[in-house]
Formats: sequence, structure tokens, C-alpha cells
Amino acid sequence: MKKRAADDGPEGPHPKRMATALDAAARTAVKAIEAGRMPSEFDRPVVLSLLMRALAAPGASAAAVEGASGALVLLLQSEDDGAAAAAELLAAGSLHALAGALGAAGRAPGAAVRVLGGLLMAAGDISARVAMVRRMADTDGMLSGLVATLPNEDDPEPAECRTLTASILSMLAMPEGAAARIAALPGAAATLATAALSEHAAGARLHPLVTVLVQITGEGAARAWAPAAMNRVIDVMALAADDAESAGLAMITLQRLALAGGAAARRIAAHPAAMRAMANAAAGAADTVARGAAEAALHAVTSSCAEAKAAVASALAALLVANDAASRDRARALLQGAPLSLPPLAVAALGLAAGEVAALKAEVEALQSIPVNTRAAIVELAAAVRGRPG
Repeated sequence: MKKRAADDGPEGPHPKRMATALDAAARTAVKAIEAGRMPSEFDRPVVLSLLMRALAAPGASAAAVEGASGALVLLLQSEDDGAAAAAELLAAGSLHALAGALGAAGRAPGAAVRVLGGLLMAAGDISARVAMVRRMADTDGMLSGLVATLPNEDDPEPAECRTLTASILSMLAMPEGAAARIAALPGAAATLATAALSEHAAGARLHPLVTVLVQITGEGAARAWAPAAMNRVIDVMALAADDAESAGLAMITLQRLALAGGAAARRIAAHPAAMRAMANAAAGAADTVARGAAEAALHAVTSSCAEAKAAVASALAALLVANDAASRDRARALLQGAPLSLPPLAVAALGLAAGEVAALKAEVEALQSIPVNTRAAIVELAAAVRGRPG
């Protein structure tokens, strides 16, 4: 009769011994996949289970998590029918585990995000991908886990991880009711805005974050946001207005915020960068959708209070001295039209004042361009001249 190992019980191998064996099997599977040896159809479910265990196991080493994630992504990128089969198996049995990994510490959240991205790409045709998006969005903890992953800095490539997370979140916000569920998550708007304002958020990396913010900026949601979150979202939209890809979405978001209520409109009016962005878009944007959204946002801000009306007039007045005639004409039309309805003489006076401000600004910039040593010498000479007897 075969002798049982000392630490095995009557029910079978000791849990620690079993875990060690499973870890070894997962490492073997990772090495095989990295070498291009994909599992057979028969072995695929077992291999996927081993890799998911290695990725999501509490206390797993960074090497184990990264190895399992990389192997899963390679499986989902394989050129034969194995990719779609692996995607279906993972979707059927591992979405809850992936959602759980998003809320963990360390490398697991980033690893789970990469697997989710691979899943979406491997799902098949458009209809299959739409179905996969719905399954992911309906998985408990998935949306909150993705939002929680955005500020994660433990990933080896935090900026890329943040961009991929935001891209997946923007897709998962598309099914009916999903955007509202994201908006209802505690701190979701603030987390998204903070991620967008991070040092990594520029150009293409900013776009998916702006996309999610515009998806969740419904009237009810915006009214529920804390003032600090609202300010951060407005900061993001002012930043996004300078990015050609995101400018239209930024104007639509500002329009929605302005229409959410007087408090939001007044916050926008008190934000100089946002006011400049809206005025520039309303008077000069080539994108007619962005221009229309900016005009609607300006109208909503104007209607909130007298101070906001003055802020809108000031922002548009700066464009009365714009370089191109079309922008000047549109700014003049917006100032004279409802709801501002300024008389032509008042608009002309605003134009003169804007010209003086622009000239002063040019003088200041010219002075600032003078080297510090030269500037100091000029000041010293002027003081000496003033000190001479007349």
C-alpha cells in the first residue's frame, strides 16, 4: 500500500501542497504559451483555469500575475479558432474573478484590465463584441472595479493602463443604464476627472476619459456631484477643448453641466479657461456640433445670473479682435443676439476695450521676452534718469 505524505489528510493532498503544485502547473503553462505552444481544445479549459487562478490569487507575486496576464492575452490573440474559444470560456467562467481582481492591490488590477481588453478584441464580429460588452457591464463589481483601477500606480505602465481602463469603461458605458450606474458610483466623477488631469493625460490618452465623463454627465448626476468634483470636471473640459479629438465632447459636456442647474452654470462662469474655451468654440470652431454645443452652453450660463452674463460677454468680447473675420463676426452676432442682446454701441465699446487689453498683453509679453539682465539694466537706467535734476 502506497504511503501517504506526512502533511496529507484522508481527504487528499494538503492545501499548501496543492497550491504549490497548481502554481508550478501555471508556470509551465505560461512558458509553453510564451514559446508558441498553445493548449489543445481538450486542455484549454484547464489551462485557462490555472492562469486565472495565478492572476487573481490573493498574495500572488508580481511575476506570477504578469506571467498569467501575458499568457492569457497571447491566447486571446492567437490566429486560429482558439482565440474566440478562449474568449467564450473566459467570459463564461472568469468575468467575476476579473472584476474581483480589479479591486485588489498590486499588479492584479492592471493585469485584469489587459485581459479584459484582449477579451473584447477576441470576441469575434461586431455583434459578438456588443454581446461581450453587455456581459461585462452586467457583471457585479466590473464597473466599480474599472473606476477604482484608474488611479492605480502599481502597474509597470500606469499611463497605458489608465488609457486602456478608460477605453474599456467608455465601451461598457454604452449599454442602456450602464452610464447611469457609473455616474451613481461614489466619487466616480472625481476619480475620472483626477485621472484626466494627471500628468499622463494628454492627446489620445485624454480622449477616452473625456468620453466617459460626457457619457455620465446627465442632469441628475451632475446635480449630485460634490462642488470639488464639479470643478475638476470643468477643469478637464477646459483642457480637452485644446485637443482636436476631444473638443466636441468637451463642449457637449459643458452644455450638459450648464443645463444641470444654476449652481453648475455659475461654476462654469467663474472658470476663466472654460469660458475662453466655450467662447472660442462658439465663435471659431470648424466643427458645427462643437460650435452649437458651445453656443447652447453659453446661453445656459448667461441665464443663470448677472455675474455669469458679464463673464460670457467678457469672454466673447476678447474675440472681437480675433485674427479672422469670421470669428469676429460670430462673436459680434452672439453679443448682439439673445440672451445677451447688447446694443451695437456697447459691442463697439467692448471691442475697443478688448483691443487695448490685447495691446497691453503684447507689450507685457515683449517686456517679459527681454533677458533678465537687460531688463534690470533698463530699470536702473530709468531710475538714474529720473534722479537727475531737471
